[in-house]
Amino acid sequence: MNRLIKTILIAFVSCGLIFTSLLAWADDYIYDISEKTGIKIEIISKTVDRFYEDKKNTQNKFSVASYSLEDAYLVTPFSIYKMINAHNSGLAIEDMAADYGRFMLPIVTNDGNEGIVTFECSGGHLKYLGMGVAEEGRNISALRIKSVLEACSRLKLEVTDVNIFINDLYHMSISAVDTETGRYYVPCSFGYYGQYGIEDYSIYGENEFWALLESVFDEENMDPDSDGGVPLRNEINESGKSSKKNAEKKSIDPIADMDAFDDNSLPLFAYILVAVGAACGIAICLRVLLKKKQNL
Repeated sequence: MNRLIKTILIAFVSCGLIFTSLLAWADDYIYDISEKTGIKIEIISKTVDRFYEDKKNTQNKFSVASYSLEDAYLVTPFSIYKMINAHNSGLAIEDMAADYGRFMLPIVTNDGNEGIVTFECSGGHLKYLGMGVAEEGRNISALRIKSVLEACSRLKLEVTDVNIFINDLYHMSISAVDTETGRYYVPCSFGYYGQYGIEDYSIYGENEFWALLESVFDEENMDPDSDGGVPLRNEINESGKSSKKNAEKKSIDPIADMDAFDDNSLPLFAYILVAVGAACGIAICLRVLLKKKQNL
């Protein structure tokens, strides 16, 4: 009985520590954005509040009902778009990035549709660039920093830093996650490349990630006059247009293969913790009652 209670308590405490660490990192992410951009949190908050006041009564589809500052995130665009070739040349992902960032703010319109607002980080301030609103019934392409952290917590990775990069040519965001055991990559293309084995919010090791990209995309056969993105190897192979490389698509399993998480994943985890805690409480009460009965 004693061993069982100790095991339950240890499990409860361990889950609680992981959950608390995850929440702390998510809550501190806005401070991380402030430190990386040099923009004070007060300025971020005031800029967002001013934007909300300007847009909340707008009589069109861009009227804003609410925004989520805790789900805001910082992305850095690529300046070198052929990232596979750059990586093979020895460049780190940071060396492919531009020297400015974009502050992305998820919002909900008065019509109930999701949207994303983009600000450029420049000179210690946020400069409004524009906003996009999803069609009715559809989700906006907004990366969830909590989903990235949740994926890491499932593998018990101790996150030390997260930097998000966006490559418009690939229609993909890439989170470079630094941990105590090395760097991992978490891609997000909003389901665009799922059928080719690139799973949103799955965690890939350094070598696995770049090998997977090279097995799916063919930068060598890009049309210089096209802005439609990087061609896919299997599409080129099927049409017979590729004469330089006919490499078959490799099957590389990610370190963690999981579905994208939504905001409900954290509350669900909290419910599990509460249930475990309740079980611990019941076990302790039973133990006390048994001792009292023995004394009688």
